[in-house]
Amino acid sequence: MLQIFNQIHSGILVVLLVFFKMGMILAAVVLLSKSNSNIFVNLILYQFVLYAIIFILIIFGNCGNVHQSSCETLTTMRRKLEYFDESSGVEKRRRMRVVKSLPVVKIKFGSTNFIEVTTPFVYLQFVLQRIVDCMLVSN
Repeated sequence: MLQIFNQIHSGILVVLLVFFKMGMILAAVVLLSKSNSNIFVNLILYQFVLYAIIFILIIFGNCGNVHQSSCETLTTMRRKLEYFDESSGVEKRRRMRVVKSLPVVKIKFGSTNFIEVTTPFVYLQFVLQRIVDCMLVSN
């Protein structure tokens, strides 16, 4: 059940990534073209681009923070067990094996891709590169 739940969430994440990426590129291209002068359409497109940037930075930034805090927590647990554990040798080794076997929490989309702290910035850099490419092609 949990595996199905994770697959649904990773699918939603991929759909949101593609939607906001394509939407931002299209909105920016329409805004930068000189033929569109309707102020209402421009206002809606500016708002979409702004909300997409905010969404990407907040949601995907928090997903990256989960990965980073998981790494820090596991490192802290390993240090505390290594230096401050007062239990017997066998018990200490058993605890160390358990802590070493704990995986880092990764919010995955796709089979191998996961979100880390820098993912939102890399994502926005990609979008800006596509916008510049579209501007150069249109001129």
